[in-house]
Order: sequence, then C-alpha cells, then structure tokens
Amino acid sequence: MTWYTLPGFKHIICLAAGLILPGSFGDLVVAGGAAQDLLTAQEKSGKQIYVHGTSSGGREILAYLGESSLEVPGRTMPCANCHGLDGQGNPEGGVVPSNLTWEALTKPYGVTHPGGRTHPPYTDRALARAITRGLDPAGNKLLNVMPHYQLSQEDLGDLVAYLKQLGKDRDPGLTENSITIGTTIPARADLAGIGQAIKAVTTAFFEEVNSRGGIYNRKIELKINETSYPPKTTSAIVKRFIQDKQIFAMTSAFTAGADKELAALMDNLHVPLIGPLTLYPQGGLPLNRHVFYILSGIDGQARALVNFACQRMPDKRAGVLIVYSDDQMTKGVLEAIKDQCQKNGCGPPETYSYPHADSDVPTFAARLKQTSKSVIFFLGTGREAIALMKEATELR
Repeated sequence: MTWYTLPGFKHIICLAAGLILPGSFGDLVVAGGAAQDLLTAQEKSGKQIYVHGTSSGGREILAYLGESSLEVPGRTMPCANCHGLDGQGNPEGGVVPSNLTWEALTKPYGVTHPGGRTHPPYTDRALARAITRGLDPAGNKLLNVMPHYQLSQEDLGDLVAYLKQLGKDRDPGLTENSITIGTTIPARADLAGIGQAIKAVTTAFFEEVNSRGGIYNRKIELKINETSYPPKTTSAIVKRFIQDKQIFAMTSAFTAGADKELAALMDNLHVPLIGPLTLYPQGGLPLNRHVFYILSGIDGQARALVNFACQRMPDKRAGVLIVYSDDQMTKGVLEAIKDQCQKNGCGPPETYSYPHADSDVPTFAARLKQTSKSVIFFLGTGREAIALMKEATELR
C-alpha cells in the first residue's frame, strides 16, 4: 500500500494486491522427549476423547460429576483438563489428579494415594470401570472431583488403548537433535518470484538459528513444498506434505486463495501454522488455536491508511473516492474502507468500479483527474497501479 501525491491530482492511495512481506518466525518452545511412531487409528480416536472429550465416530459422551451425578457433555470435562496432555496431572485448588501414565497405573506393588487410599495395579478392565463407574481396582470411590463417563464400548476401548501410550506420545517432527519445520510456496509462473523470495528468506533465517545452536539444542530441518497447482487443490497437497515429511509446525506458508481450507486443515491436524502469508487472515470466532497471524492482512492495513488519510485531509467534507475492481478479492477491503471512513467522519465515500482486463488507463486517469474528492483509494494490481501513476504524471 502506498500514498501518492501527484501534480494536478488529489492524494491517491494504492492498495495493490499481491505485494506481501514475509513474516518472522518467533521462538518455538518445544517439550522434551524423543519422537514416537504415529499412533494407530484406535489410539488416535482415544486421544481425541482424552484431549477433547469427543468421539471420532460422532457418538455421544456424557460426564457425571459429584455425588449428585450432575450430567454435562463430555467435551466440557475432557481428561486432559486435569490430568494434562502428558498424564502427569495438574494440581489445582488443593486437588492433585492421579498420574495416568500406564507405568504409574500398573505398578506391580499397587498405589497408595496421599489420602491413604490404596489399591492394586490397574488392568484394562479395572481402568474401564474407573472411567465408567468411578471406582478404583479395590472398589474404592474415586474423588468427587473426578467425573465418571458414559460412552460406547468402542470409544471406551479407544480411550484405554490411548492411555497405554500416554506420556510416550510425541508430536511428529521431533527428535533428540532436530525439529522439522515446513513451508509451502507457489511455483507457478505468475507467483514464482514471491515463492523464491519466501524460500530465500526462510532458509536464511533458519540457517542463522542453527548457527546459534538451534532451539533447545535441536537443529531446524526446513522442508519446502513448492506447488504449481491452483489454490483449490492446495489443502490436499499440504496435508500429504505434512504427513509424508512428518512436519512439526508450518511457517511463512503462502496461503493466499486457500486461506479457509488451510486454516481448517491446521486445526484438524493440530499442526501450528505461524505467520502465514495472506491478504486475508481468517479471524472471527471461535478462534483457530493452531494458526498465528503476524501480518494484519489487507483489510487491517486499509483501515490504518484510512486513519492516516483522514488525519491529513484539510477538509473532511471533500470526501473520499474508492476505485476498485469488481471481484471477490476486493469486497472485504472495500467494506473495510467504507466502514473506517464513516468512523473517521470522512464518509460515506463515493465508489467507482472498473473491469481489470478492459480498463482504459488514459480514460480512467482523465476521469480521476476530474474528481472533486480529496482522497482516492485505488484497489487493484501492482501493474495497474504503476500504469495509473505513469498516466497520471503525464496528465499533470
């Protein structure tokens, strides 16, 4: 985005699509431990129950809490909330949840709890009874703060299978010595320059990180996915790339044109995406916990430019003109400018739509020269902006 003042013209602000600056990659905090093989399908389903309290098969899971057996959806009280992702337990409010790792549950000499309750080692059947009836292997009631659950036999078997891996399960892409980070860049002709710029900057950054010892003594292994396919197929390609290359996290990925699909993919795979390069960050509620935007996107930048322009206008009554191409890409920016103009007392702005391919630049520039508006916002491509500026200079 650029602010221009040309002789014979009012202020022209060009918001040229396609001009994106790569984001930076912040410190990555990684838990210790060696990477493990991928979980089986059954263990993955069990992990979903443990972490989210939901069934991969869409079956209902209910939780019952306290002596009154208050019924709530299982997703409101997943196991991981109290026992932690590693199963070690998160003490809270004077309550110390039990260690749920299989090694702790199956100690051959049994377990003695801080309150004096004792019981023999857990078996698969005893663990299932604890989950569904709230009883330990000796028949003692578990603490009142520990819910018991109603779930199908299939889901129960999945959960028990995952609990045997709890504490051993690590994210892919981690070893004792390395962290595998991925990015995806465009390779097709019209975007190849942007793709190579992203590749060069990202590669140089991680080479510098590695030269300083890496992250927690782990070196970064950067994997780059270069694709020439259209945006509608990007999600499937990136999914295969993440799974085949065992990617721990993605960064500086070019997501323009496939933003919604890739954001949903990262959330589904539970893979962090840091600093995606896009004109339109996917905000709104509920927030996606796996996508971290560093750049505000063109909508946010447009609002900032409106604030700047309105502050410099000698007379806000002179108003604003928005020149835009009538396509889906500019609609969000157009509405953002209109809204921000109103908030700054510069609106409502006048709008003028032009077609990309058929635009007659000399005629277009001459028409803009006749406007009485104090500020003109131009929404178009970089090439169109340059042509307009050149023609505007010749008309002075």
